[in-house]
Amino acid sequence: MTIPKIDGFTSRRRSLADEWLEPTQFEHPALAPAVAMATIEPYPTDWLIIEQYVRRDHDSDGVSTATISSGARDEAFSDHSWSTSSLGNFGIVDDTEVELGLSESVGEGFAEFFCQVQLNHGLRPPTVEMSQPFLWFWDAIRDGNDWFYVDSAGVEYPLVRSTIEGDNYTVEVRALEFRRYLAQRGMLGLIQHDHVLWAAAPKFELRQHDYESDWCTFTWHAAHGQPIPQHPALSRLLGKNIITGIPGRPVPAWLDYGDHDYEDFIIGVNDETGALISFTCDPDKVSNYFGKNPDAPNYLTPVHFDPKVLDRYLDDPDRYSVSSTRLSALDMWSISIGRTSTGDVDVYLGDLGRDMPWQEQAHWRAHNIPPRGRMNDDRFRRDFLGQFAGEQDPLDALREAYRAVNEAAKSRFGWPIFRPLGSNDAVAFAKLHPPVLTTERALVQPVLVLAKALVDAIDSKTIKSLLESSEQQSLRLLELLLIDVGGDASAVQPIRHLYRLRSSGGVAHLAGESRAKIHAAVGIAGLSPADALNKLANDLAGSLTQIAEQLRKSDS
Repeated sequence: MTIPKIDGFTSRRRSLADEWLEPTQFEHPALAPAVAMATIEPYPTDWLIIEQYVRRDHDSDGVSTATISSGARDEAFSDHSWSTSSLGNFGIVDDTEVELGLSESVGEGFAEFFCQVQLNHGLRPPTVEMSQPFLWFWDAIRDGNDWFYVDSAGVEYPLVRSTIEGDNYTVEVRALEFRRYLAQRGMLGLIQHDHVLWAAAPKFELRQHDYESDWCTFTWHAAHGQPIPQHPALSRLLGKNIITGIPGRPVPAWLDYGDHDYEDFIIGVNDETGALISFTCDPDKVSNYFGKNPDAPNYLTPVHFDPKVLDRYLDDPDRYSVSSTRLSALDMWSISIGRTSTGDVDVYLGDLGRDMPWQEQAHWRAHNIPPRGRMNDDRFRRDFLGQFAGEQDPLDALREAYRAVNEAAKSRFGWPIFRPLGSNDAVAFAKLHPPVLTTERALVQPVLVLAKALVDAIDSKTIKSLLESSEQQSLRLLELLLIDVGGDASAVQPIRHLYRLRSSGGVAHLAGESRAKIHAAVGIAGLSPADALNKLANDLAGSLTQIAEQLRKSDS
């Protein structure tokens, strides 16, 4: 029986400690640099320390990294001391020659700056500085003293992380991402080490050992009779190792194309046997109207998905935008979607391959279902008959009317009726989407979002000041404002319905038997959560449109 490889338990990656035994087997364990040597690997794939200064009592660990051309390797391996001296510092030599600190000659090649920590003289917190070409390659985004990048699907991945405590610091980079960069540049990573240990060991003779291989060169010595009281012995590991580049994934989003497999999706059911019919979403293998792949399904073959496929996107409105016709991720990708008569999501087969990142296709395949229900009439008219069809999405219409009311109020009074929402509430309102679940609770969060935007955000204080009123209730103040400008207060009624739904309809509080009555009064009894939200949005958009028209009329 074989035991699976579990890193840290049943296996570990090859390191300097496996190849060079003398330092690790030193008779005084406190002076054996086994811990430092275990972190020095020829082929790292996890986090890699690239810059470090850590002092523990008298012990210390120092690491510095540069990238070098292949012509610089022999010179770098010719001695154990650090090969780069001017990188990361501006200098002037002989009053004339300028050193920018970005690169320097090393043997028959050159070295380039990669990373350093700027201590800022203690006047400000330390800051990490990284090679700009490396950050540009990954289109990296800074987050304090860390960096991350976004892949072609819009998913974040850590790239550089740092730990800084006082004068001690450690900076690490994701090793695979570092090695991908090196391969693209045709460069090598040069990691330079200086690790010192002190101990109260009994007297021993000087020990010194050297080691060199194709990927590293190190020297280690241990000596007794040192000047630190109660720590008369020390050992020092000094040297450097090479990191080589490798092709493949991960790659930056801008390089991620053309080398992945396409998922097969269910597109139908065999009428005679009941067997499911599947086909690849590779856009080069489907047919079109011009004779391409005549025996294959058409590019515009609809593929159906359980509506829960959208949950992961609706749960992350900061990253994804979902409307009735489109799903978008940041500025990374976007795909056309539709909703069938049964509430399922449909997407065209060719679009799944052309517009959806390969990382997302497995998620959609897991929610793929045989076709059921009927394509939305407006979608068919637009996409197959070339007709202008379909009304504006109710929630989009509501958001547009919301902006229109505030613009009309600014023109009439100099201030908006609805105060700016907090950042989280603003995102929730901007990306509000009909629920994909059919349970009653699915309507709770959308109603709360709408109530914050249309009830809680009413600028009651300013309205009271304008009207010189003692009224406390925000909706009544809004009605009084419309009356004051010669308008019709009944325009506020749909917002009152929303408030009633939140307060007494089982959203913010337990409602018991009143829920059914309130749902009936609001006009959403018997509707699915998605249809109920669209009904509310339509009513609220109409209310806001009337209010805006009354304000504009009084302004003129």
